[in-house]
Amino acid sequence: MDNFDAYIFISPVYFHEMSESAKTFFDRLKRFDTFNDNSKIKGKKVICMACADGSGSGTEETLMAFDTLNYFLKTKMIGRIPVTKFSFEQQKEEIDKAINLLK
Repeated sequence: MDNFDAYIFISPVYFHEMSESAKTFFDRLKRFDTFNDNSKIKGKKVICMACADGSGSGTEETLMAFDTLNYFLKTKMIGRIPVTKFSFEQQKEEIDKAINLLK
């Protein structure tokens, strides 16, 4: 995790929460790094995105899970972006702004 200055965390939304594989990864990262004095991610910038199909519901619940992750990892969330098939075109500008903040 120390090879990069910033990260973009993205998860599809399945049944109002992040995907099982993303949840497993982020749960392990959170458990490993929360109390790690040699944390490789603490203080780094992150953008979190929740991508939903169908009705688009569940993005807020998924972003709340990223909020919890951010709290425990002590990262600097600079983008918290819900994306649906209905909002993608409008969110492109928000995504670009957040990515520019990574620089």
